[in-house]
Amino acid sequence: MRRELIAVNPAEGRMDSIPTSVEIDDGDDEGTVWEPEETARFLEHVYDDRLSALYELAAYAGLRRAELCGLRWLDIDTDSAGLRVRQTIVSVTRKQVTPEQAACPVCEEEHVGRLFKAPKSRKGRRWVPLAAPAQDALTRHRDRQRDEREFFGIDYQDHGLVFCREDGAPLRPDRVTVEFERHVRACGLPVVRLHDTRHGACSLMLAGGVPIEIVQLILGHSTPDVTRRVYAHLMRKTTSEQVEKAVELLTRHRPRRRAP
Repeated sequence: MRRELIAVNPAEGRMDSIPTSVEIDDGDDEGTVWEPEETARFLEHVYDDRLSALYELAAYAGLRRAELCGLRWLDIDTDSAGLRVRQTIVSVTRKQVTPEQAACPVCEEEHVGRLFKAPKSRKGRRWVPLAAPAQDALTRHRDRQRDEREFFGIDYQDHGLVFCREDGAPLRPDRVTVEFERHVRACGLPVVRLHDTRHGACSLMLAGGVPIEIVQLILGHSTPDVTRRVYAHLMRKTTSEQVEKAVELLTRHRPRRRAP
């Protein structure tokens, strides 16, 4: 298909679910990770932005960019306690897809640069818990989207998406990245990728004592080993702090001695 000898890849979907390395399994590597106070500073900076809820979900739930763009309201629990990842929207060029593949499953039109897809693997189809700040952000976002829907009226392109353009059309994932980077520069934080907020979400869960097997399920990794290997650099600080707390259980019962 890359050589344009065939129009449709008969192995599409199957090949995507066969990882050959940790990097291909999730695309995660050791990027720069914000400290919690830096993430909090960024979220406050974008609080009034139209897509502030998207950044909240990235920071607290660790969703990938494609998962955020493909998220639908029907994927969110009625009590807002969590969501299910069942659809993604990825960036593509016209050469990468056929007209049949490019057709939107909702309106059957082609959205240039955007392709609706199922998660790339079985582990990617998962339930993700939503922290209270993310729930609050979604409530604000739903109210804003309701106003936009009323403003556009019959011209609103309803795709059922949580995050979309003002007229309801799907977002372009690459534009989401551009906007994120613009905000990062504006608030003067260390430059990170949007995907690095996923690392931050992982470090928060690990620091909070969430078992790594549960973190693996939340992030959609194939095995806990992938989580350990990909996020080994994040666990060092957390492990050191946990060891210090454990050591204190013993050392507090020992007398303090003066150095000779």
